[in-house]
Amino acid sequence: EPSPTTGICAAATSAIAVACWWWSRRMLAGTTLLASCWWGIAAVVSVAACELIVGLGGASGSNSPLRFVAAVATFCPAMSVLGARRPHHGAWQFIVLSLWFVLALPAAEVFFLQRGQTLEIHAARSWFLLGLLVVGVANALPTRCWLAALLWGCGQAVLVGEYLPFVHRSLGTAGALTGLALLCGSAAANCLGLPNRRNVDPWNRLWLDFRDLFGALWGLRILERINATMPAPDRGWLLTWSGFHTPHHERVEDSLSPDELLALRQNTFNLLRRFVSPEWIATRLGESAAPATDSPGDVQR
Repeated sequence: EPSPTTGICAAATSAIAVACWWWSRRMLAGTTLLASCWWGIAAVVSVAACELIVGLGGASGSNSPLRFVAAVATFCPAMSVLGARRPHHGAWQFIVLSLWFVLALPAAEVFFLQRGQTLEIHAARSWFLLGLLVVGVANALPTRCWLAALLWGCGQAVLVGEYLPFVHRSLGTAGALTGLALLCGSAAANCLGLPNRRNVDPWNRLWLDFRDLFGALWGLRILERINATMPAPDRGWLLTWSGFHTPHHERVEDSLSPDELLALRQNTFNLLRRFVSPEWIATRLGESAAPATDSPGDVQR
């Protein structure tokens, strides 16, 4: 039943989530991930606005097309991360917006052409939603942001559970508020940087910060390219998912000669500059500036 209290709870939860996302912008300064932050804000606001409308009696039924449109907006932040590479990261946002429109098409059909009918989606679209959910969570699961990813994925599962394979069960207003609360918890975990990381040396901090922000897709690609251009492979030096590995477990600066360290710095900059600014790199390495010339180590699609 429509209830103003529902709308108030949704608005309050949304306000907390938006504040967390807004605060998280400082962690994304100098990266190509700001668009993902805005998509997160848009998704949370969409879900809350929908519940506010439902709570005030502006929509009816758990199968409201409006609820579905708001729920599928939660897939946009993760999709934005998958295209966060210069110089195409700006144009990629139109693809993310197009995805939202395509996912929302069944709701538009019901709203404009089949008024009063229950919203149902094809089995192929149902599996596609599940695939998007799994990809979004899996990309962040091996990183420090795994808790935020799991909470966001659980929120999505609750919001669109009615349309996922093998579920087909609506939780109504309670489910919408639960999903919104999980999205809020994800934003809070991301804002607080949970779980916290212990102090690491500059080169490992650079790698782990990049890995945690951009996830497994881009992280594995960069790891592969750094190892392909590493200056001392014959001495057992390599980059792993958990950080730089040296034969005697010493710091990276101590395991390489000045020329090798310069080559590593140059290659790393050329690889990461597609995603982050020189200042972002220099800050983590404790330097005043980063190299700014091209090299064959640039990431290729």
